[in-house]
Amino acid sequence: MAPSTNQKKVKLQNYLDDLISNSKTSKNSYLAALNVKHALPELKTDLLNPDRTPDNQTPEDQNSHLPEYLQTIHHGPFLWIGQEGHHEYMHVDPDEGMLMILHGKKKVCLFGYDDFQGMAPHSKGSSGRTIQSSFDLGCETDLEKVKARTGLIGELNSGDILYIPAFFWHQVTTITKTVSLNCFWGQTGSNFNQECYSARVLDDNHEIRKAVDYWWTNIIEQNRPFSNFERILSRLPEVVWRFFLKQWKEELTEKQVDSLVKVAMDYLKIENLPERDENDNSKVPPELKIRGLRERHGNAIPSYSIHKNSEKNRLNKKTGETKNVE
Repeated sequence: MAPSTNQKKVKLQNYLDDLISNSKTSKNSYLAALNVKHALPELKTDLLNPDRTPDNQTPEDQNSHLPEYLQTIHHGPFLWIGQEGHHEYMHVDPDEGMLMILHGKKKVCLFGYDDFQGMAPHSKGSSGRTIQSSFDLGCETDLEKVKARTGLIGELNSGDILYIPAFFWHQVTTITKTVSLNCFWGQTGSNFNQECYSARVLDDNHEIRKAVDYWWTNIIEQNRPFSNFERILSRLPEVVWRFFLKQWKEELTEKQVDSLVKVAMDYLKIENLPERDENDNSKVPPELKIRGLRERHGNAIPSYSIHKNSEKNRLNKKTGETKNVE
């Protein structure tokens, strides 16, 4: 597994100056997943209905200047600005995805979610909201391993928009200096005469449900080392309902919640959930968290800098056991 990279806070103008001048710094850095609404409030009105201000907008207005098929926004939009040579590791996202190129060019490789294990997903408990693959399509050996699979490969240019289906494996490579925008979303169930997102990925498709369950049990494993895990389990149905409301902006049905509880119990190899502590009188259950959201994968840095960063991480790595406390 490639090492995580360091994060550094810099002024946007300084980052852009480095990028334009092709400085050494620009070849070892990448502006990734910058939440436009939070980090660039100056652009917030561009995402609203022009007849409304941020103070009197409706929920529908928040999505009004994005493509109409982005029905329920789960997360984003996010801004990405990078140097040529950068690539995002092969991974899946637990939402429908939209990738739009504002300026530049990117190469995208897509593979379906069938035979999910065949794409060598990282072990359970790996950090982050995505599921990463151990394959890197920039490596000839790994490319040979996916040769038998049906994949889609293409280039996106300025103004192009790509729909990335939920739980599809994808690896994105920056060909030239590129500014792009992406957004995670799901179907509402009322638009376009289709079911809501949760029904599509939890109820209707056996193959995609395998991918969902892998992602779900990865989240469970992320939380297992923490001291509040037993309390989470003691109130698991409530925890599940609130977790997916936050992630997918949907209220799951009782049947869907029960199915996810069963998946978690089967994964943990337990027949019964722990009893709720008699002193646990909180109306709000403990939060199941996605751990390691701030980590970046080593493959996100252009290939010519990976070895240098790997050596630096190796030398700086501390040994010893740590205890996670929630």
